[in-house]
Amino acid sequence: MEIFLPGNSSGAMYATYIFNYILHFRIWRLALSCFWFYRPRIWIMDIDRIANRPFKEEIKY
Repeated sequence: MEIFLPGNSSGAMYATYIFNYILHFRIWRLALSCFWFYRPRIWIMDIDRIANRPFKEEIKY
């Protein structure tokens, strides 16, 4: 962890940029992983609905 002097603000701005990039990348990766986690389950539910299976077998956790 660097110690930023009051006279030099370029290092602090660079650290803030890196921090925002990492934060947004973690949020985007979390949303993308949730999307990929729920997509096969939605496909399975659609296939079960097309096959006219009971609703009890449609949701499998």
